[in-house]
Amino acid sequence: MTWAQVKALGVDDAAVSGWLKQGYLHRVLPRVYAVGHPGSSTESDLAAALLYAGPGAMLSHATAAWWLGLLDQQPRQIHVSTPRQCRSQTGVTVHRRRACDRIWHEGLPVTTVSQTLLDLAAGGALRTVRRALAKADYAGTLDLQAVRAQLGAGRPGSATLRKALAEHEPSLARTKSGLEVLFLEICERAKIPPPEVNVRVVAGKSTRYGASSESLSSSTATAITAALPKSGATAAKSSPCAGSATPRCATPKSSSPSAVTKSSLICAAPGSEQASPGRETQPRSRASARFAAPYTPTSSIACSRDARARS
Repeated sequence: MTWAQVKALGVDDAAVSGWLKQGYLHRVLPRVYAVGHPGSSTESDLAAALLYAGPGAMLSHATAAWWLGLLDQQPRQIHVSTPRQCRSQTGVTVHRRRACDRIWHEGLPVTTVSQTLLDLAAGGALRTVRRALAKADYAGTLDLQAVRAQLGAGRPGSATLRKALAEHEPSLARTKSGLEVLFLEICERAKIPPPEVNVRVVAGKSTRYGASSESLSSSTATAITAALPKSGATAAKSSPCAGSATPRCATPKSSSPSAVTKSSLICAAPGSEQASPGRETQPRSRASARFAAPYTPTSSIACSRDARARS
């Protein structure tokens, strides 16, 4: 609260001085005080800057753009505009304006979206203005007629904002990093059609801005389904050792147990042809093993243990 607000409550100067000494009031900015404790938050800092700027003040420039959701990062300096004569303070930049329209957003007064874009273009890079323009368009708060009305000869930021309107790219609103913005700019310079940015893929179809895009082809969907691992029950049913309670494992004849190797162990189901002694199975590659008929690793391990016990 401000000194004027305290005085309007009927509190005299002596009481205010006593509250300051006792720690009930804490000075934040000239003639602006925090009540109870000096702890601050983003909202309290913005409110203190507005109170310091006086009646009719509003958030503006980069601070207004961030508060409206047009910028991702909060600026270090708080920018406010006011019709009053007021000096800037540490952390607070004051812009004097005789008349300026303002709106309320999340409990605080800010400049209009069109005025905010013009103020941002006056001191920001073209890339920043283009992305802010795309975010306003994506949020549905962009009024092109109001933005064009802000443009004029001699008005700071008009040239940059006019160029941003000419190069408007709505997909910039979907970017999440500077590298993605840079990649879209490279596509523009090379005259390559821009790709879809951060597309959401759901159940075999991609969606962009809530609209459906091309679905996956049937052959692609079939290939993806075939590559998925099958359940344990299906794999166990198709295992060569799963048809009998006592699976048989044929081992080659050897003079020593150490001659039994993993490649010489052949798991055989009842009624199947026994492998001849000395015949070794060829080890399969990872690719062939992945797409071959499924088998149960647990049953194979059990057969190997049984063969070793017999040998």
